[in-house]
Amino acid sequence: MKTRLFFVLITVCFLLVGCFDNAQKYDDKTIQQAEEKIANFIKKNFEGVEKVTFDGYTKSPMGGEMFNGKVNGKAEFSASFNLDDFEIGSIVGKKGFPPIKEACKDKICE
Repeated sequence: MKTRLFFVLITVCFLLVGCFDNAQKYDDKTIQQAEEKIANFIKKNFEGVEKVTFDGYTKSPMGGEMFNGKVNGKAEFSASFNLDDFEIGSIVGKKGFPPIKEACKDKICE
């Protein structure tokens, strides 16, 4: 009986820690800086990008955050970004997302 109660309490603790860990821990300035870094990366590495807008972000199940947005008001994308070390993990464009610039195919254009 005591063993069962112990395992139930441990399970509840893990669930509570997991819930609190998902709480937003970044301020608006940090989020804005991340969005600017992602937007600059997209503008420098993809063709014909005039405007990058963001629809918000969510915590990724694999760690880091997923920023969602649009390029030139129409082509949607998702970008994984780690707010702890300020690094872009990946960018996935949906239908209509501009192609990568020729000069940036073999290297990242910064």
